[in-house]
Amino acid sequence: MSKWWLVLKREYLFRVKKKSFLLMTLIMPVLFASFIILPVYIMDKTSHKTYKVAVIDNSGKISFNESEDVDFEFVKAKSIEDLKPELEASQKPYDAVLVVPEDPDQGQAVLYLLSDKDVKITDIVKQAYQQALEGLRFKEFDINPEVLLQIKSPAKIAVLKWTEKGATQSSAGVRIGLATVGALLLYFFMFLYGGLAMRSVMEEKVNRVVELIVSSVRPIELMFGKLLAILLVALTQFVVWIVLIVLIIKSVGISGQESNIMVQVTLILEMVRHINLGLWIFTFIFFFLTGYLLYGSWFAAIGSAVDVETDAQQFVFPLTLPIIFAIIFMQAVIFNPDGQLAFWLSIIPFTSPIIMPVRVSFGLGEAVMWWEYILSLVLMLLTVWASLWATAKIFRMGILFYGKRPTYKDLWKWIKHS
Repeated sequence: MSKWWLVLKREYLFRVKKKSFLLMTLIMPVLFASFIILPVYIMDKTSHKTYKVAVIDNSGKISFNESEDVDFEFVKAKSIEDLKPELEASQKPYDAVLVVPEDPDQGQAVLYLLSDKDVKITDIVKQAYQQALEGLRFKEFDINPEVLLQIKSPAKIAVLKWTEKGATQSSAGVRIGLATVGALLLYFFMFLYGGLAMRSVMEEKVNRVVELIVSSVRPIELMFGKLLAILLVALTQFVVWIVLIVLIIKSVGISGQESNIMVQVTLILEMVRHINLGLWIFTFIFFFLTGYLLYGSWFAAIGSAVDVETDAQQFVFPLTLPIIFAIIFMQAVIFNPDGQLAFWLSIIPFTSPIIMPVRVSFGLGEAVMWWEYILSLVLMLLTVWASLWATAKIFRMGILFYGKRPTYKDLWKWIKHS
């Protein structure tokens, strides 16, 4: 049996049996599903609150429309001081007091909050008072509010995409969501598991375990075994997360909101039908694997060259700059996926793992040409091959390098070493 396979098997089993892996694998889907379920569930289950507001109308002109959110009660007083005995005695549990000036058009109304517990009441009262003022002005200028509402009624426009086969439902929103989620997932996994590869190598080097391992396994086999094992750990965790998230969401009923959710899901599925999802999934997997090998190999090489993690920072920061640069400019690419910036970021191998899947979300042959796509894939494969060749040389020399903080000059010497 190949020795790199033995390293892969040992490293994989060691990682998946750790309590931290099991906890992370189980907790993350629960947290992610909670972000989806809890807001809808809370809105559905939380009882609706109606605020009670005392109104001191010094103008004698204000009237409010009926509302489920707020109950306005007009009181006989000139100022809030007149209501002070009632408020202190808690005879009437008001949430706020609204004082309207004698001339609402010129003067400023004052809203006195009796508690800071509710943050929504201010916006609700402001909106209600604005509507009341509009109604007052309609009467003063003899304007029929129904006519005005008809004039200001929103325009109805359907957004469709025209193709050679005819008009189809526009899927721009889903494409943007797909591009954003895919890019962030790639960013997350490349850094999380690339850093895991670096720390794994450093731990064995610091503990001198690596000296025993390299006596029976070549350094190059050790590096490849670790990289592939951690890649399998990432894929295992990713698959488990997807399965658990789907099961959790399906198992939790959200009464009162299910019909709305199903309508939204049906609409999204209709939009996704017009996206070449198979090609996007292939692109995502390709750049996930190659991006991990590209950055993971350099993380592993850095881990082999240093003794402490603080020494690794001088190498890690420049390495992470391209991928951070890609995330920063991701939004610009989303809004202009066929521009020059998008083209170059999707061609350069150190940024293409993030940017090319984003561009493909908007259509191959539309946002990105076929020759650009193929060129990006070929350049990525060549760069990964060159990266593995260079990092294997660094790994071979650095794994037994102790007692001195390495420099970029040392790394270059190791790469040139035959």
